Amino acid sequence: MVRTKESKAKGFFFGILAAVSYGVNPLGAKYLYEEGLNVESVLFYRYGLAALIIGMIMAGKMIAGRKVASTSSATGKESATEPHSSVTEPVEVTGYESFKVSRGELSTLTALGLMFVISSLTLYCSFLYMDSGVACSLLFVYPVMTAVLMAMLYGEKITKATAAAIALSLVGVLLLYKGDGETVLSTVGVLLVMVSALSYALYIIVANRASAPESELGTGHSKLSKYIPLPHRVTIHRLDMSAMKLSFYVLIVCAVSMVLFSFTSAERHLMPLVTGREWGYSLMLAIVPTVFSLVSMGIAVRIIGSTPTAIMGALEPLTAVVIGLTVFHEALTVNLVVGILLILTAVITIILSKGKASA
Repeated sequence: MVRTKESKAKGFFFGILAAVSYGVNPLGAKYLYEEGLNVESVLFYRYGLAALIIGMIMAGKMIAGRKVASTSSATGKESATEPHSSVTEPVEVTGYESFKVSRGELSTLTALGLMFVISSLTLYCSFLYMDSGVACSLLFVYPVMTAVLMAMLYGEKITKATAAAIALSLVGVLLLYKGDGETVLSTVGVLLVMVSALSYALYIIVANRASAPESELGTGHSKLSKYIPLPHRVTIHRLDMSAMKLSFYVLIVCAVSMVLFSFTSAERHLMPLVTGREWGYSLMLAIVPTVFSLVSMGIAVRIIGSTPTAIMGALEPLTAVVIGLTVFHEALTVNLVVGILLILTAVITIILSKGKASA
């Protein structure tokens, strides 16, 4: 397909939009914390409302598609009774899919949902211990973690570029941890973000493996398995579905998980949304950094590809930092700026090296 300058501009626009929209996570979360809601409630409404919105979109497409199919079938029958009418070909109706999933798909979707909810829960909890901009910047080490995990689990070679990126990211994390040289970030907060990044890296790996051909699912040839009991084969069922359908079920698992998690302690019980302000921020979290970001990302990937879109993902932590500075009046020091730049450089180095390798 020939891409015009106009279509490329559209792709870059939606890529930037996807990154910026995901970066507004702290905006809704912190305001809801100020309203008195706990982390579990904030995430439950984010997941639940987002799943409801996506479900309504899928249902609407299904109803519209069935109407088109029914109309096409009726038209075909009428034309078949007319003289000199030729045999009509069936009209293929696309653009929608059913909600049905197999047991194998459900198990993989459940695993993805659990990884995603752990990542979100630990990230949102970290906002209670450190500035949101710093937390989101620390989170952006997940591409480096992904490269390391792929080397450990699937024997993927760690190139010089990857090794350099790992070193840069570690220095960046250290600078962020030390802050301005006098104030040290909360150890609990940093650990929470690292767990969040690790969970998200695992989510990406499983999601990518689930989209691989059947012959490649679960295969691995890690040299470390000689010394560490790493699994050679993990049952990952192929997910032959759209990103919207995958997101719908992942969000359902996340919402159910938060309901179950809320019963583990009285402090974690789900709190009702009472004021219009609370509903507004909850809807914003469901629409902007969840549904809206996913849709924009899908459009960008189709037009300009995954590598440029991933590079623009560097705008996510920068957006969070800008929001922290302008809205929440969070502090920004030289160490924090240098740390953020090092982490972003590490991530972009890995992405560019992957792009050259696949070119």
